[in-house]
Amino acid sequence: MKNEPNKTKEEYVNLIARLNARFHTAKICKTFAGLAIAGTMLVSTVACSNEGIYNPNNTDTNTQSTGQHETTNRETTGAETNRETETDVLEQYSELLQNVLTNSTYNSLIAQAESGNFDLYERGEFKPHPYAFLEEQGIDVDAIKNGELDCYTYSYVLDEEPNNLYMYTRITDDSVVTNYLLKYELTDQEMDDYDLTHDDPATIKGYFVQAVFMNNEISKMKTPEIVGTSQMTLEAFEGLTENMSERYPSDFELCNVIMINPNPTERTFKLILLPRYYVNEQMARNDVEAIYIDCQSATSMNNGIYDRPYSYGTFAMNETIVKNATLYLTQAAPLNLIYCKVLDENLN
Repeated sequence: MKNEPNKTKEEYVNLIARLNARFHTAKICKTFAGLAIAGTMLVSTVACSNEGIYNPNNTDTNTQSTGQHETTNRETTGAETNRETETDVLEQYSELLQNVLTNSTYNSLIAQAESGNFDLYERGEFKPHPYAFLEEQGIDVDAIKNGELDCYTYSYVLDEEPNNLYMYTRITDDSVVTNYLLKYELTDQEMDDYDLTHDDPATIKGYFVQAVFMNNEISKMKTPEIVGTSQMTLEAFEGLTENMSERYPSDFELCNVIMINPNPTERTFKLILLPRYYVNEQMARNDVEAIYIDCQSATSMNNGIYDRPYSYGTFAMNETIVKNATLYLTQAAPLNLIYCKVLDENLN
């Protein structure tokens, strides 16, 4: 990434801790720990006290003893100060990240998963898809979230275009693969925050759980440039992936293949190759080489669906350009790499 970060990961961790601490007063037991930033949906679930001091259902503070009343006032004042501090810290980040951090739907999902509903991590809600864009294209996003429709998304940033986030998403319906390559222009701060949520937050592999929601939020906030699209048979997609993986200049078994803009009249199409890592070594953020290839061959299209060629040697690879890039493989990175943080030692 070319941009100099304006905030450290430690500051981001501290922000999450402060937001979580909003719902914890002195001697209140902590119900949720780890990944999640606490949202307003969590208020009623963490209201348990060791000494009965905290009583969210008792609004008549005049019936309490003077000492207890004073304690309640002090806690209220502290909570208000804490919220003011949180607001100040949030304003250091882009509107994009602020929206993700304060979104009640995202925070509720995180809380449910953290409270023991681990199956949620496998659902589409925790995949980095640009749902707003897909819905505009007429895609059944509920089917994606329920696992009835396969969708795969990753993104990358070219070093030479530090403010352009390229987002690739594909939908596989039966035996047809629909590809979209989108380009979103992000501000310096938005890109910095995007990188922050995906990067290794400490000395271990991992990423912040908020990373899985960033692409959707971008698709809600911004209109992309559609760089390219295609529809192809599943056989052609798998064939291209296998054949080009054998030629990708790396030590990896497979590569990610993006095929866009097949033109049967001009007998051309474009390929973009990016690495695919061994699952047990994957991280959400990787510095890679992206290979852009202009291809030429007689193309076979059936009702607009590309089905050949896909074997190496059956099409000419004309201009080939190698570009340095940052690749975000959030969906591929194992869930056990989601970063867990002890929010505050005093709350243990």
